[in-house]
Amino acid sequence: MTYVFTPEQKAAKRHRERLWTHWIICASYAIDVFLIGLFFLVGTVPWTAPALWLIMTLVAASSGYMLIHSPLKKHTENYVLTLWQLGINVGIQLIGLAAFPQLAFFFLISLFTIFCWAALNMRWQSFLVSWLLVCIAVGLVLTWVGNRISLPHGSTAEVTVVWLCIMLTLIRSSYASLFISQIRTKLLERSKLLAQSVDRIAILASTDEMTGTLNRRSIWALLEEQIKALEETPYSLSITLVDFDHFKLVNDKFGHMVGDTVLRTFGAIIRETLRANDRLGRYGGEEFLLVLPRTSADQAFDIMERLRLRVENFDWQSIKPGLKVTVSAGIATYQKGETATELLKRVDQALYKAKETGRNRSVIT
Repeated sequence: MTYVFTPEQKAAKRHRERLWTHWIICASYAIDVFLIGLFFLVGTVPWTAPALWLIMTLVAASSGYMLIHSPLKKHTENYVLTLWQLGINVGIQLIGLAAFPQLAFFFLISLFTIFCWAALNMRWQSFLVSWLLVCIAVGLVLTWVGNRISLPHGSTAEVTVVWLCIMLTLIRSSYASLFISQIRTKLLERSKLLAQSVDRIAILASTDEMTGTLNRRSIWALLEEQIKALEETPYSLSITLVDFDHFKLVNDKFGHMVGDTVLRTFGAIIRETLRANDRLGRYGGEEFLLVLPRTSADQAFDIMERLRLRVENFDWQSIKPGLKVTVSAGIATYQKGETATELLKRVDQALYKAKETGRNRSVIT
């Protein structure tokens, strides 16, 4: 089943997605504060490091939350919010890198997590420009801090915290990749469903609902295509226009429901008999047009006679006692330079002649 969301529902869904992303970022902030706190406990950085980090992340989280709930949210695309969050988060890492170069590795590897999540909602141009600007900014800060950069390894406790930082950064980055993979899988599934829906719509648009044959527009378009193809090939093309004999009497005597059943049964009988390239379409109320590619007039006559006899000999009594159904058919073969309208006019004349000469027969024009 396909659901159509209203603009309000779409806006609410987008708002929930923004909030979800915001809380993910807040959770990442909390992990960073926790890790820097551990470095303070093992003596790598002074107490000002976790304190400064806590203040900066609280300001970033609060401002992000207010922006998501501000009136601007209705006019702000997701990628704009992402750019803002990217700028804030990268700025925090650069401040940390400049203030506490002894934790340079921590601030640098955090950039991987930041860019993994930013890539979810960014456009290619924005992503490349952001990456280039960050590269320049990181290069300048690294040049400034110089040889003060180090990897904490003075004690087993420091090495343990370094290991924990790397592992948590790895899981955060990997989670972002897995999330992107899940989105891709969902998009593929939706694409398949959409393709199936399009195919069903195409079938419904070209098929007569009652009989399961092609509808008038589709069989006419097919006939025109076949005629156009004959301009480049030497093959022949024949068509047959089939009409029920005294069909009005069937409806009057047995009712329209029986008449509809007759039409559906006729369509089934014909489809079972057709060759692979033959096409049948409901041209009018009880008229059917049969397009027979690569078929001469004599071949078309033989085919139509077999079909006519199958209809005549079918057990119509099983549908309604006393019911008997026969059909008449006109047959015409394409003549060079003839249009579809002209060909159909000739086959209609042949059908008229079949009815005038006694019905339940096929006539070639």
